[in-house]
Amino acid sequence: PNPVSENATVRITFEKPMMAEVQIADINGKIIRTLQTMQMMPAGDHIFIWNRMNDAGSLCANGTYRLILRGAHGINTLPVIIAE
Repeated sequence: PNPVSENATVRITFEKPMMAEVQIADINGKIIRTLQTMQMMPAGDHIFIWNRMNDAGSLCANGTYRLILRGAHGINTLPVIIAE
């Protein structure tokens, strides 16, 4: 649920096995965190947790970010709003 103040938890359901990658981008579209590298994901529910850290290990500031799911079906995005 948005907004979040600590961890952002997202559940994604794959109807069939597929290659997928999950990343977080800032408002400018720059990838700041990779939650799941591109790999084969089995069918079913998958939970991804973003602890507000970027790939460099720094805590991300309040603001709007995008969760990006890339896969065989294309690209889907979901806004993630951080507000303390």
